[in-house]
Amino acid sequence: MKTFWLVLILCLLPGCERLGPGDAIYLFGALSGPDGQPAAGVTLAVERSDYRLPPETPDFQPLAQVTTGAEGRFQLELVAGDVWGPPDGNGPGNRLRLVAGEGEAGLTVSMELTGDAELPTLQLGGLRTGLTASGELELLLPTALRLPETATGGSNDPAWPNPSPVVPVLSIRAQDQDAWLQVRPPSPLEVESLVEDFAGAEVVVRGVGEGEWTHDPLLASQPSWVLARFEWRSALAPLPTARVPSSRGASCAQADPCPWTDGSLEAVEFAPDTRVLQLELPQPALVSRLVVRGLRPGDFGAHRLVVEGFDGASWQHLGEAPLENPEVVGLIRALQWSADSAFDPALSLFDGRYFLRVETQTPVEVLALRLSLVDFAGEPIPLGALQEVSAFDSP
Repeated sequence: MKTFWLVLILCLLPGCERLGPGDAIYLFGALSGPDGQPAAGVTLAVERSDYRLPPETPDFQPLAQVTTGAEGRFQLELVAGDVWGPPDGNGPGNRLRLVAGEGEAGLTVSMELTGDAELPTLQLGGLRTGLTASGELELLLPTALRLPETATGGSNDPAWPNPSPVVPVLSIRAQDQDAWLQVRPPSPLEVESLVEDFAGAEVVVRGVGEGEWTHDPLLASQPSWVLARFEWRSALAPLPTARVPSSRGASCAQADPCPWTDGSLEAVEFAPDTRVLQLELPQPALVSRLVVRGLRPGDFGAHRLVVEGFDGASWQHLGEAPLENPEVVGLIRALQWSADSAFDPALSLFDGRYFLRVETQTPVEVLALRLSLVDFAGEPIPLGALQEVSAFDSP
């Protein structure tokens, strides 16, 4: 951001002619398809919102359209007053959004410009999902961003790379809720226990990245600065229903029926200062895996989830899962500009919910389960809210 203002200051010096509100600004780039080949004849919508800082959300309105040519390239002529906002064209006043592929596989690029800009080559539908013969989910994740050849200001510094790495996010949707949410998912991914018997479950992969650079192809006297956020989305892919967990219908002391084992993905809050969720299973089960969806701690400091099982004589430690927040090095606009997304729901790398999978080292037949959160020292932390807990028998 410091460089952004430096460019503006430099353009106030003698020898640097400033753009007037009626001057032309050119936005250009190229679009490729899922196979990496040029995507010709694709219409890109360009929208504009006045400049707003979080927590205000942008209000994008149609501005222009452009269709890619035979080589997948596009060029759009805009007016400086529309891009910058203020009547004198002094300072970044508006944010632009370029959208392709609404409703299906697509991309969104939101940006602020001070002049002409070339975008990196954009891949439409560069994320795909599919099931392997063994029923695992195979993911084609977004590739790295590469700044255009006309750009300066890139960095390979791992502490603050520019452009940033593209961060993929996997979402399994059911009941109009997230049944599973995972940042940087592995591929292939076992999904049977993530889907359960949720009717109409669908999977979507999204990716987000960002970059900032100076557009100065000929070392012109008036360089321009570009700040950009990139977001990709795969098409929604249906997932087959799988087995019902052995914990379905388990009872708990907090409510009857228990709202966290009923197959509903609606989040339900715990009473204040609840430290333990104890589930009485409908029948003994040889538990090998637990899936915990949408868990929110009730206080700061939660470090890991601990799961215990009661075998009729004593409580045994079954396993645990760390509560880890996603790594967001190099991501500022990817987080602050999340409301710029043209897709519903808006992409969030972390909203305070945890989706966890706990594998037991050795399957143990148990009559009841006990879940709790602890801090680094092992002290209990209150439970805040939860969508669903699912325990599965050993296959």
